[in-house]
Amino acid sequence: MFVSGGSMANLTAAVIARDDKLAESEFHLGTVYVSDQTHSSVAKGLQIIGIQTKNIRKVETNDQFEMKVDHLNQLIEEDKKEGKIPFLVVATAGTTNTGSVDPLKAIAQVAKEANLWMHVDGAFGASALLSSYAKELSGIELSDSISWDGHKWLFQTYGCAALIVKDRQKMAQSFSENPEYLLDIATGDEAINFWDIGVELTRPLRGMRLWYTLQVLGLDKIKEAIDTGYENALYIQEKFEQMSNFEIISPAKMSVVNVRYNDGSDEIRLNQINHQLSQMATDQNEAIYYTTQLNGHIVLRFCAMHPELTKEEIDHLLSSLEQNVETIK
Repeated sequence: MFVSGGSMANLTAAVIARDDKLAESEFHLGTVYVSDQTHSSVAKGLQIIGIQTKNIRKVETNDQFEMKVDHLNQLIEEDKKEGKIPFLVVATAGTTNTGSVDPLKAIAQVAKEANLWMHVDGAFGASALLSSYAKELSGIELSDSISWDGHKWLFQTYGCAALIVKDRQKMAQSFSENPEYLLDIATGDEAINFWDIGVELTRPLRGMRLWYTLQVLGLDKIKEAIDTGYENALYIQEKFEQMSNFEIISPAKMSVVNVRYNDGSDEIRLNQINHQLSQMATDQNEAIYYTTQLNGHIVLRFCAMHPELTKEEIDHLLSSLEQNVETIK
């Protein structure tokens, strides 16, 4: 089902999971597990559907910014003892900050044993299924639902996202009301009435633009375009490893790599320098590499997703960055 964006896909999946795993009288006890790298839209959606903030549990991540399964298990056991009802775990395939992929197979096993709905936020990274690196998402097929944004790594304009649910009947159980004026077109196995499987009634034909793209370019060209993002991120990492006073904070994953300028100055000064380097590039119209925060440090996040980005352009960009460093000094 196509929706407006990943945030709506995640919210819709949360409603389905809640209705499948909880009785109405248990909604206030429902507990959800996300990582400290999960996209903010997930927590927002959970709050909208009535999940209390205290019942949105944040699972720690390892040094690769992937969800720690042992900590997930620990939180589930603690919550059960307190009378809460664990019902949903949200894994991520391609975090916004680092491009990391949570251990999907291991999380699926936990979800199965604890009777949790497993949702994968693949808004960014699910597109890797169409690339040469699809094996990195092994285990995603074990999930109950997946969000996937065409307007990210499938190069569509905004408003082309999808929610994929393993069992369509679960969607209908949450969203089908069948008021009198819709009785003659109630959902059946032979046809899909989309108002019965999601929040919206009237909606635009969001999927058509992606269909046209696939028809014109074909899967081989899409694969090549996504592969380019992986390869350019690796190239950026290799170049930074040869540059003085830069450290890799998160290695190249998908199309993302995070680095930090570090000449040994104090933390406050280093944060200021990294902010300034980002702003200078934007002001010079060289590139936009905004900062993010990892392990308490301000870092520079490079996302090499554009399929027409060349290595020559990357070389020029990093040369300009080195010149900006000299200017700051």
